[in-house]
Order: sequence, then structure tokens, then C-alpha cells
Amino acid sequence: MKRDVEFERKKQKALEILSGTGMWRSNYAPPLYWLLWRMGMKLRPLPFNTFSVNVLLSGGYFALFWGIFMWFSTWQPRGYHPLTALIVAAGARLLFGLMMAAFYKWRLKAKQLPTWEEL
Repeated sequence: MKRDVEFERKKQKALEILSGTGMWRSNYAPPLYWLLWRMGMKLRPLPFNTFSVNVLLSGGYFALFWGIFMWFSTWQPRGYHPLTALIVAAGARLLFGLMMAAFYKWRLKAKQLPTWEEL
């Protein structure tokens, strides 16, 4: 219970700080995050997540939607093997996830934001 209250306090403080930075709200709390927060998940706003969590989350949703789109629009009509499609989507997940995690890390430093632990 105490951890829930502490997380909510830090999340609200982080959102207050981020809203004053000039960053787009969708860059630090996209609609998917609002949905997950309402479902009770304890995810830090994106710039305050760890690098690895940002790689997994950003790359994961990208690969899912991009992979499905590519499968139906390009790969399946051209006869790609499903395993090939999965490998390409996994590579895209890693690449996109690394780029987005680096972006969030850079935004944290560029805006001179505190760490999650300092909130």
C-alpha cells in the first residue's frame, strides 16, 4: 500500500515537472500509458524509465504494429516465410527501441530533469 502511494506521488511529481518543460505530452505520457495507468500498472513516465524498459516497451509496441502492417501489406503477398517476418520484426524492435530509449535518456539530460529516485 505504501509503495502504491509513493509511486503515485512520484508519478504526479514527474508529470508536473515534465509538463513545464515544453515537451509534448505524447513524448512523456502517450495515450497507451494513460490506459495502462488506469489499469493499475506502475510504469514510470517515459523519460524516467530505465534504458532497458524503454527499449522493451518502445520497441515492443512498434514491432507489433509495424510487423502486422508489413505482414499484410508486403510480406505475405510476396511470399515471405513467417519466420523471416518475425526475425525482421525483432530486428526492427531492437533498432527502434534503442533509438527511442536513447532519445528519452537524452531528453532527461537535456531538460536537466531529476532521476526517478530524486523525485
